[in-house]
Amino acid sequence: MVAKNFENLVNELLKSNSPKKWFRAYFNHGLINYIYGQPRLLPCDMSFDTFFIDPYGDVMPCNGTKDKEVMGNLNRQTWDELWSSPEAEVVRKKVRHCDRNCWMIGSVSPAMHKYIKVPAMWVAKHKLKSLLGMKYSMFENPICCEYRDGKVTKEQLDKLSTCDMNAVVNNGLSADSKEALKGKRGEDIVNADVANQGYEKTVKETDRDIEIK
Repeated sequence: MVAKNFENLVNELLKSNSPKKWFRAYFNHGLINYIYGQPRLLPCDMSFDTFFIDPYGDVMPCNGTKDKEVMGNLNRQTWDELWSSPEAEVVRKKVRHCDRNCWMIGSVSPAMHKYIKVPAMWVAKHKLKSLLGMKYSMFENPICCEYRDGKVTKEQLDKLSTCDMNAVVNNGLSADSKEALKGKRGEDIVNADVANQGYEKTVKETDRDIEIK
């Protein structure tokens, strides 16, 4: 059902006159592939040329690892020290052996730019098909065809699903991040950050409204 909705979205995006939306169609094609637990359509180079930084200085390859992987912390290290540190190399080795096959825009967008030939060829082929009145189908994914043709059972398909029924819930914060949060409210953190930037600040006591003068 979910894959069918993504299929419809892909076809709507391909009808657009915007090249950006055509490439979004490719991204959604990859989401169908991900839903069925198939290998990524493009390599993952997170921690090599792209990374995430949390509000407390932890530098991570991404936010999709099973456990939080920290390459270093910018509150304790310079960027050059962190990027070339043994901890960063350990994380990179883990990324190279990661089996999660994530397909999130934060990691896919840089991969699409780096390996542009693959999505560009897909876009050219499917935009032409769209102009000729043909539609994209989820059955371009081999696992969908195998299920349709009875080569894969519903139970086997469910086992391939990216839904992790045994996931452990945690807040995703490292020990350093937790320490930085002790005894502080969100308003305190915002005020301190704004003050460090040299602005006069006024934080309203609501969840949504932050007014900075």
